[in-house]
Amino acid sequence: MAKEAYIGIAGKARKTKKMYIGVGGKARKVKKAYIGIGGKARLFFSSGYGSSAPGLYAIDAYDHRRIVKLNAATLAIESSVQVSDVNMAGGVTCAGGAAGLLWLSPTGNPAVSDAAVNDDAKIIDSRTGAVQRSLKGLAAGVPGYFSGGTTNLLYKVHTELQGTVGTVTVHRLEPDTLMVQGSFTPWANFSRTSRLNAVRGGNEDRVWIYFAYSVRDDGQTDHYPKLWEYDIATGAKTRETHMQGQTSNPYQGTMDYLDGRLYKRTYLNPNSGTTEVLDYRTLAVQSTHTTPHDLYWLSNLVTVK
Repeated sequence: MAKEAYIGIAGKARKTKKMYIGVGGKARKVKKAYIGIGGKARLFFSSGYGSSAPGLYAIDAYDHRRIVKLNAATLAIESSVQVSDVNMAGGVTCAGGAAGLLWLSPTGNPAVSDAAVNDDAKIIDSRTGAVQRSLKGLAAGVPGYFSGGTTNLLYKVHTELQGTVGTVTVHRLEPDTLMVQGSFTPWANFSRTSRLNAVRGGNEDRVWIYFAYSVRDDGQTDHYPKLWEYDIATGAKTRETHMQGQTSNPYQGTMDYLDGRLYKRTYLNPNSGTTEVLDYRTLAVQSTHTTPHDLYWLSNLVTVK
């Protein structure tokens, strides 16, 4: 069965590159379309990304141009690709992924303007490493950094600081057009000294946000890193999970969703850390992994849905 659809224009068959359907008064992009033949659903249109693309991915911390696909059960490397045409010299995070694509974003520097950092953000094919699209100049009116994604949304997170008091705002963006789909404020008017807030990933309904806020109240600075889960539609906090706090350095963390499981990565240094596989509903730990190979993931553990 063909995976392409054509439409007649001026007497010629033109290949359909994108297809949309109205849902709830909005145009939704069709990723795959089927037709019934002989009592079976047969694929007749695909947006171009096969069913083998979803999986668990990471960026090699030693070679930032190498994207690896990990086995979801053992976390062993299954395959890897080299990324081209992306400025990864200063460090890049996987900001999320869907339909075989990864959204890459520079880690950001508070001393650099949001616009300058976001101009380096790209969308790549997770199977080939080829750049599919640049985000330069897009969502320019939305402050913050591209920092996370779910199945059907991309996020920009902006931390407004006045001294050590900050407010975090999360903007939800449609990944094709980057039109704003709403925003919410996870935390306002809090005191801290570090700028480490980012959306880390999630599914269609929920998203995880990493906070590492610092408090200096007894002559030394204590760090309190957490992962908070938020409902995408309402912006309401639903759950949280902790990492080790009250240390001289904040333990960093990331959480993402794949096939009913959450992958929680916690680390203090690039060459240390653990990954826990959690049940999505209960957050019960199903398995725990230290780095099983010569690859250190930092925070770059991400799923493509």
